[in-house]
Amino acid sequence: MKTLNTVYVLALILLPILAYGPSLSGDFLWDDYQLINNPLIRDADGLFRIWSGREAIDYYPIYYSAFWLQWRLWGDGTTGYHVVNLLFHILNGLLLWRVLARLGCRSAPLCAALFAIHPLCTATVGWVSEQKNTLSLLFALLSALYFIRGADDRERRLRRDSFLSAIFFALALLTKPAVLALPLFFAAALMARDGLSGTILRRKTMATLAPFFLLALCSALVTIWFQHNRAMEGEAARVISWAERLSLAGQAWWFYLGKALWPFHHCMIYPMDTLSAGLHWLLPWAGWAGVLAAAFLLRVRDRRTGLHVFWGLLFFTLMLAPVLGFVDQGYTRFSLVAEHWTYPALPGVLLILSEALAWLIAVPRAQPVRVGAAVTAGLLLVSWLANARAESATYADAVTFYRKAVECNPDNIVAHHNLANELAARGNPAGALPHYRETLRIEPTFWRAHLAIASLLLEKGDLAGAGAEVEQALKLAPDEPEVSFLAGLYRGMTGDHAAAARHFGTVWNRDPANIEALFNMALALYQSGRQPEARAALEEVLRLQPYHARARQVLDTKFR
Repeated sequence: MKTLNTVYVLALILLPILAYGPSLSGDFLWDDYQLINNPLIRDADGLFRIWSGREAIDYYPIYYSAFWLQWRLWGDGTTGYHVVNLLFHILNGLLLWRVLARLGCRSAPLCAALFAIHPLCTATVGWVSEQKNTLSLLFALLSALYFIRGADDRERRLRRDSFLSAIFFALALLTKPAVLALPLFFAAALMARDGLSGTILRRKTMATLAPFFLLALCSALVTIWFQHNRAMEGEAARVISWAERLSLAGQAWWFYLGKALWPFHHCMIYPMDTLSAGLHWLLPWAGWAGVLAAAFLLRVRDRRTGLHVFWGLLFFTLMLAPVLGFVDQGYTRFSLVAEHWTYPALPGVLLILSEALAWLIAVPRAQPVRVGAAVTAGLLLVSWLANARAESATYADAVTFYRKAVECNPDNIVAHHNLANELAARGNPAGALPHYRETLRIEPTFWRAHLAIASLLLEKGDLAGAGAEVEQALKLAPDEPEVSFLAGLYRGMTGDHAAAARHFGTVWNRDPANIEALFNMALALYQSGRQPEARAALEEVLRLQPYHARARQVLDTKFR
């Protein structure tokens, strides 16, 4: 038995490395840049500001604190962040095995192995920003492990283990509140053990559960406030009726179940029409009720297997509840479903699958069934491992990643814009321009695309084309400092130095920390014949930044 456990441990360590190894040297993607360049992460006093909650768009203090520490270790290099994320995922596979073994699931090693290499986990393991997923689930599984252990030993360990479980649950919520429905699973597990009436009537049990529900309620309220007031800045992501929300939630549940069982054909951001906004809300939920009834009938026939299938179905549903669309969040502006949202819920559906395979393998007097089920389990592991490894390779290179995102969703403005940015940064403006223009096809008022096109055209010397794009950007975003800055550069290149000085002055007035705007304003003032003002501006540059070499050179050569 000890040797077998060692084999399990080694497998749960090596399989994820094989599956997600290609992403370990991957680029930063999408909001990774916003995270790494966040002053909360880079500033020395960022840790205090993180916990005060005054500046972050989400209140995930442990998550941001982890990156505050890691940035001091890895800086702008990506490999360290990827390795830490993979380590968290490996620990989650090991903990899932121990939790399921505590529950008496005979398929615990198989379920943990399926989770360790599941292709949907690539969206979490390969994406630096999703470290909040792996770390949150790590704390949640520790919470579950201590809760189950305390529940097994009702007197001696209950108080101590329940306290530790609550601490780990609080840590999970402070990392990412996606696991806030976990107390409902704890309550259901106790009901399955003691019976419904026994659980409700036991005062000690209810006192044990109360802190968990209180923590979940507080976390839910804080998260909703931050999402509405920070992430969405008080705007509604979508205005739909509750009937439509129920319909979309039911469809989302089936979508995630299908992706969990058939994890192929991935997409970074799924099209908005992946789910239909019709009012046929009863149909998906009626199907869910049918699955629940089937789990109950299985429990009647095979109590142990049926109970585990019921637990898996319940866990899958509860962990998905926060992302089924009942409450809006910022991401729903782009898509109603996302693969990285499945990460904490996956163990539930994988428990059902692994229990079914384990039951078939162990069917007495049915040698062909045992061999067939064992082969099926092996093929499943191999195919998922190969798929996860192939998908991880797309996370290794940002251009490859965004190209695939554009292919699966041609109307994905985020993918087009990020792909254009990557191509432009790599010295391929000809490749970037079509994707910037695609973003304008999708959203004609997207001023950043006009600005980016203007910048590329200025580099090519196409002043007429750049001027048209600058004018469009000024109409759409006249108060944005970036627009005024580029307008100043454009006016200077056309010889209208007075207009250039006005644009740079506008930037300086709105953003006094922008030393380059002040310096360029000084040059434009000098070229327009306003030497005293130019000299004063250059002296102000040197006062604010004494080692500004260009300002010192201009001052020494032009104003001797």
